Amino acid sequence: MAQVGNAIRKQHELLLAQAVNTILEWNPGNHFVDFEKRMAKGFAWLMNQYPTNV
Repeated sequence: MAQVGNAIRKQHELLLAQAVNTILEWNPGNHFVDFEKRMAKGFAWLMNQYPTNV
């Protein structure tokens, strides 16, 4: 699993180097712990990056 973490950090660095607005947040647990809350938090962050005037 350490290799997965290293790959995720590397991808984050590559995105930042290309000036992509991104955030990397580590959460305790695994893929199944509070995934609904983490997914909702991610969607909320994304939607706030591109607000609309609808």
